[in-house]
Amino acid sequence: MLYRSTDLSGKVETVRSVTVNVGIGAAAPTYVPQTAVLGLNGMWRDTAAHLSFHAYEDPAGPGIERTEYSIDDGVTWMPQASLVIDAPADHSNDGPHLVCYRSIDLAGTVEPTRIVVVGIDTRRPTAAVEGASVAWRNKPLTLSFGAVDPAPASGIARIEWSTTGGTWWTAGDTVTVSARGVTSVQCRAVDDAGNVGDTYASVVRIDTSRPWTKALRSTGRRLHRVRLRFRIYDAKPSCGSARVTMIVVRNAHGRIVARYRSVGYRKTNAIVSYRHLVKLPKGRYRFSVRVTDRAGNLYTRARAGRLIIR
Repeated sequence: MLYRSTDLSGKVETVRSVTVNVGIGAAAPTYVPQTAVLGLNGMWRDTAAHLSFHAYEDPAGPGIERTEYSIDDGVTWMPQASLVIDAPADHSNDGPHLVCYRSIDLAGTVEPTRIVVVGIDTRRPTAAVEGASVAWRNKPLTLSFGAVDPAPASGIARIEWSTTGGTWWTAGDTVTVSARGVTSVQCRAVDDAGNVGDTYASVVRIDTSRPWTKALRSTGRRLHRVRLRFRIYDAKPSCGSARVTMIVVRNAHGRIVARYRSVGYRKTNAIVSYRHLVKLPKGRYRFSVRVTDRAGNLYTRARAGRLIIR
């Protein structure tokens, strides 16, 4: 644009110019819907998922027309604000499900598609114990716990264990049992979907007391089977039996005149015996019994008893 001025005496100013840009006024703001989903409570679950979609927009916007979702494919959209993903007991709907959702306002503005994953897992995990043994032992035993979660495998959340039917504990994947006697150890697994597996039980048997023996008065005839009577003492809780490793017979001078091995196991805290053909001369003897109990505890002492051969 050109412009100039003229004064009262007729003098004319030099022509000047200026550039003016003429444009359109500011565009109207565009409002985009926002949608939140409720009912997720984590990705995995063992029951039906009830989801609800809640759309909102700036109060100055045109308002929400509808909310819609698409499950698994993202192609077919359902104009609804809630969704139920079933969890039938036959496991037919187990697995992850992709849920797409969005809202559209009255001006036709479409919210960018949002996505969540909902996992259905109705299969229970299985727990197991490693290191368990039915045998008696004379020292503490450490057990290790493991678990398997079948497909679609939401994953193991934790392994719970308890001893002798007590409180369930989750302090690590191992437990050391040192209590004397019989201890029942139970464990179970819980997966990320909340499925609680069956209880798996094992038994730990510990006997730390050392047995001792007392030979009892026994009599018999030479060249006949003589019944040697004795008792094995073992403080309770006891493993219940001990292996007789040797019976030693001494004469009146204390000299060993006979040894009987491979006697076998005998019950503890009861009067038991061993029958054997005796070829010793007639006379008076003393015999003692050496044992090791089933837990591996060696006898502490063997009190001798009288043996009379007629």
